[in-house]
Amino acid sequence: MISWWKVNISNKKNQLQLLNSLKNKKISEGEITRKLENKISKTLKVKYVSMVNSGSIALLISMIACDLKENDEIIIPNCGWISPIHAAMILKLKIKLIDVEKDRPLMDLEKLKRAISKKTKAIVPVHLNGMAVDIKKVKSIIKSRKIFIIEDGAQALFSKNRKKFL
Repeated sequence: MISWWKVNISNKKNQLQLLNSLKNKKISEGEITRKLENKISKTLKVKYVSMVNSGSIALLISMIACDLKENDEIIIPNCGWISPIHAAMILKLKIKLIDVEKDRPLMDLEKLKRAISKKTKAIVPVHLNGMAVDIKKVKSIIKSRKIFIIEDGAQALFSKNRKKFL
């Protein structure tokens, strides 16, 4: 595997992996990607992992998978990367921004309670810098309503909350 942070393409093994990927026209998918997906799946103890080229595309795919339609309402915190907003804009969703907590850049769950309406179809809690939104509380807020929770964990990969990976 090529290290995420210290890519050394002067290493013969890495050169061969890179050349093989280029030769087989599998720059973003193929054997190396499958190995990484399997490794992440085992580490996170989840059944499925699908690599995509960015967190932005992951959010867009998630919103599409939830079958969100034009003008469906989605709640997003006003602090974080622009990706969930861009994805919602591409799908022409009605974006409802809510404030974050006073002392942490995480979705304010009291404000979330007040923001949910009959039109709300999805909520995007954004985990930042290893800090986690309490998803258990989010679930208790939405109760039995049919509202999707799409967690943006791009800035919290391998971070844990309550001894479980986000």
